[in-house]
Amino acid sequence: MRTKKITLTLILFLAVPCSFATPSQSGQLVTDAELKSQPEPKAPTLLALKQGQTLAIKERRGGWYAADVDTTGGWVRMLHVRMIGNIDNPSSSSAKSLTQIRRGDSTIATGIRGLSEQQLKQAKENLPELKRLDRWSANDKEANNMRARLILLLGCTLLLDGCGGLKGVRVGNYNLDPLLSAGQKVADAQEISEPAEIDIGMHMAATLVGAAPLDNDEAAQRYVNRIGRLLAMHSSRPQLPWKFGILRDDNINAFAAPGGYVFVTRGMLTQLESEAELAGVLAHEIAHVEQKHHLKAIQKDNLTGAAADILGAVSDHQINKSGGRYSGLKKDAADKVVGASRVLYARGLDRDDEHAADSSAIALISAAGYDPWAFVAVLQKLEARQSGDSGMALLLKTHPNPTARIAFVSRQPQLAALDGKGQTLVERFRQHIK
Repeated sequence: MRTKKITLTLILFLAVPCSFATPSQSGQLVTDAELKSQPEPKAPTLLALKQGQTLAIKERRGGWYAADVDTTGGWVRMLHVRMIGNIDNPSSSSAKSLTQIRRGDSTIATGIRGLSEQQLKQAKENLPELKRLDRWSANDKEANNMRARLILLLGCTLLLDGCGGLKGVRVGNYNLDPLLSAGQKVADAQEISEPAEIDIGMHMAATLVGAAPLDNDEAAQRYVNRIGRLLAMHSSRPQLPWKFGILRDDNINAFAAPGGYVFVTRGMLTQLESEAELAGVLAHEIAHVEQKHHLKAIQKDNLTGAAADILGAVSDHQINKSGGRYSGLKKDAADKVVGASRVLYARGLDRDDEHAADSSAIALISAAGYDPWAFVAVLQKLEARQSGDSGMALLLKTHPNPTARIAFVSRQPQLAALDGKGQTLVERFRQHIK
């Protein structure tokens, strides 16, 4: 089939880099830094700052924080700051350890137990609850309506492919195409057919909503679906039947399941301040689906002995003799999927998979027109809350330490290339997420 290609030039509506005010927060420098007069590397330096010094954060613009140090106001690089809740007794030794981690050392939080983990281990598949997602699913038109209000980048040219996602995406002089296509390369290397992947994901997602039901806020559910669908349109697998949901759970987390299922907890939403931050969380989970990380984990680790049974069932039943179509998993194989889901969601994916999803999230939200530094802001929020926070127990157990994740994404070249680009959309987020 001939592919129809249409070139669209997206016009910049406003040339001013987007910034937004944040509630007054405190930060601590994890390394020596400079307070600049403007959010630009070449701007005049107002003050030389020392590691461990505290500052009051007022707003963010791209990869910079507007900050007050004593009586002097200026701008400091985000990556030089750790957000903190209590600055009465700043610890220089703590700042030093954070600096070492950001230079390349990484840690994993281990042995942490939380309520959500127990819920997952005991979860029962709830297909009727999962079916509720259908009423909130967004179509391409609704997603495009969201995109119409984004301030996109000057000179960003998109080549639309009738059989796939957005191709030839350039932001300024930076080409995002290799990053956006990486997920498709991984997906193509797997043996499981797409219909089988969707079926497996349905049972995994039903296990998640068996552990924590869907939130009843329909307006918020529709909003999250529109943002998710907009991002999925820019992914390497836009053809999947993407569905997004808010889980009624106060713990801070987000999840994905094969075939296009993405969930964010109500607890996570309470930590976010803008649509760009929400997009970053959703994009990270979309990347897991794009690259089939959950299927890979089941195959690699043979969770609960499920791999052979699941893959065998898929092989035996992918083609229905009468109709030539995938006929679905039988009950014994579906039960194996549920068992594997319990183990996988309580244990987490490989560290490399999480870092790959972080990198892809930066590219995906940038391609959709959002400020990529919003995702770094999310990681900094998680970093500030991690110590002794029971609401983050499962997230810390199943993901690399937030400080290590910041160190990883800070080394991604596209992040520096996109500094100050894209929208944050704070007010639109506040209108929909209450």
